[in-house]
Amino acid sequence: MVTLKLHIRSVSRDTSSQMLCAGQSITFHNQVISASGTYRDTLTSYTGCDSIILLNLQVLPLIQTTLHASSCTGNAYVFNGHVLTQSGIYYDTLQAVSGCDSFLVLHFQILQPSSSSFATQVCNGATYTFNGHVYTQSGNYRDTLVNAQGCDSVCYLTLIVYP
Repeated sequence: MVTLKLHIRSVSRDTSSQMLCAGQSITFHNQVISASGTYRDTLTSYTGCDSIILLNLQVLPLIQTTLHASSCTGNAYVFNGHVLTQSGIYYDTLQAVSGCDSFLVLHFQILQPSSSSFATQVCNGATYTFNGHVYTQSGNYRDTLVNAQGCDSVCYLTLIVYP
């Protein structure tokens, strides 16, 4: 009589999780990986049985924020410590809470002042009111207002007083 004593060994399993930033990659058992997913490799353990290794990989998305700003000519605008004086698109890279890069894109515009001029006439003894100021003599007058964009708007008045 032959007695067989059979010992069944269990499969060894090892699972790990890892996070990467968008644009990064890792090597998992000779395979370069840069996309989220579950990856598996089967090896032979020291007992001769299968040893399964699982990797749960999460690739964190790129964080990009687009901003729009403007400033009037002659005024400085500060963007993350940089003083901007010209219109353009500006970029900055910060570190997000996840440890990955976070990108800021600023569309910046310098707004120009506006101006207008006009002439008018009144008879001697009459008055002309220009932006709250009353004038009685011929001359060239100027006043600075704020335009719809919030910048200076210079108004020029040529007043002629007829005798």
